[in-house]
Amino acid sequence: MPDGNQSTVVTMPVPAAPRPDASPLSALRGEGLTKRYSGVTVVDQVDIAARPGVIRAVIGENGAGKSTLMKMLTGDIRPDAGMLFQAERPVVFHNPRQANLQGIAMVHQELQLMPLLSVIDNLMLVNPPDALGIRRRSRAEREYVQHQLARVGLHLDASIPVSTLSVAQAQLLEIAKALALNARVIIFDEPTSALPLHEVERLLSLIEGLRAEGHAILYISHHLSEVTRLADVITVMRDTRVVGEFRRGEFTESELIRLMVAREVGQRAEGRLPFCAEVVLAATQVATAAVQGVTFDLHRGEILGFAGLMGSGMQAAASGLAGAVRLTQGALRLNGSPVHFRDPHEAVGHGVVMVPEDRKRDGIVPDGSVADNFHLGRMGQFTQRGVLQRHKMKEAALQLVQRFGVHLNDLQQPVKTLSGGNQQKVIVGRCVEGSPQVLILCEPTRGVDVAAKAEIHQHILELAAEGASIIVVSSELEEVLALSHRVAVFSDGEMVGILDGSEATPVAVMSLATPKRKSSNGENGNVHNGNPN
Repeated sequence: MPDGNQSTVVTMPVPAAPRPDASPLSALRGEGLTKRYSGVTVVDQVDIAARPGVIRAVIGENGAGKSTLMKMLTGDIRPDAGMLFQAERPVVFHNPRQANLQGIAMVHQELQLMPLLSVIDNLMLVNPPDALGIRRRSRAEREYVQHQLARVGLHLDASIPVSTLSVAQAQLLEIAKALALNARVIIFDEPTSALPLHEVERLLSLIEGLRAEGHAILYISHHLSEVTRLADVITVMRDTRVVGEFRRGEFTESELIRLMVAREVGQRAEGRLPFCAEVVLAATQVATAAVQGVTFDLHRGEILGFAGLMGSGMQAAASGLAGAVRLTQGALRLNGSPVHFRDPHEAVGHGVVMVPEDRKRDGIVPDGSVADNFHLGRMGQFTQRGVLQRHKMKEAALQLVQRFGVHLNDLQQPVKTLSGGNQQKVIVGRCVEGSPQVLILCEPTRGVDVAAKAEIHQHILELAAEGASIIVVSSELEEVLALSHRVAVFSDGEMVGILDGSEATPVAVMSLATPKRKSSNGENGNVHNGNPN
């Protein structure tokens, strides 16, 4: 695949481990794996194989289907079509426990440890306590545990609770758990996402050692520097399918990025008007515990997109701006005046409102009526002399139903009975009810159908045309590019640049968003464009 823009090919020394074609039998193979949810295909006809002594990296944008694919391989979910094979014999896993017993283990990005239990109890969960909750570990078990810990470089007292471990130690314990299961296939899902640089090197070396021992490795990561170092084979997924496969030395990073995003990106949404010069919200070097370097000016009528990969910090930045998490440094100015929001309620009082990322957890009261959910947090405006004016609430709710095209049977039906798209419209309607100055939309169309997505996009454009200043935070790059005047890009817990609309192409955004590990002198390969204003 020639690259007309970049002539440098990523080259690495050939590992001592066997080449991908050295082992004729796969330790685990999926053929035609397909999964659908509510008629929406999330993994489509994927073939994939894990071979002994080979590291296969699986890469792709958020939503490409990587995680769902891995869950099918480990028995966490059942495929709707396709088959699994071990040593070319068909196999069916009804749950992860069955996969574990067949030597397949997954090291999750979100660690699956019991923090209040000891290290030894976490490692020996396959041998649970007795009916009284007592577990007396034998000397042989303790020696076995110490051996497994030593294999991954953990030298500690196995009786201490897991809650006392560092993130890096907990990650190594997860790997030790996989080895204790005698796993022949180990799947790593973003294993370095929460690790400091010196611990990353330690973990990568450990994975290389597991390959040399003959383990079959599947490795998911957004860090292309890790992928190009480790992988014997790279599988690229895009929009639910495998769109390419490379062997070591057959690709450049720019080719991988283009393959991950090279689809027909929707045209800029119709109805987007130029924004005003007036600055409504200004952030200067804002930081939270999970993100830093957030600097931008948001203008009246502007839609500013936040783009980045999972764990990039864009959601943390949005939460900090809306008062949902504490700012650790930096300054916010609203209409030229300094502001500091101690909580979301205070932010709402200043006209800064956020649509939360997880609507079921943070956006609705599921058993509450549609009418009540429309007015959550705003009941006071419908109260006179301590009496709630239900007829006024109903009138206001009906106006929002009509404005946002919510499909329902009755305003009093529980909001949980609505479709996901209509629930999202209720949340957006509630958030714009008070005519906010700044509207922060986190994953505004997650889990909604195509028609509802188009309607919500149109509402966002109309709100901007009416003068609202909007931040759209989305893991769907196509959505960000379709709506935004400018795009702020996040990577590795830092805002790394702002791209104007003409500059914000899929390749340009992904090039900034793809994490680049810092060198030993502390410099980072990401380009910091700063604030163009």
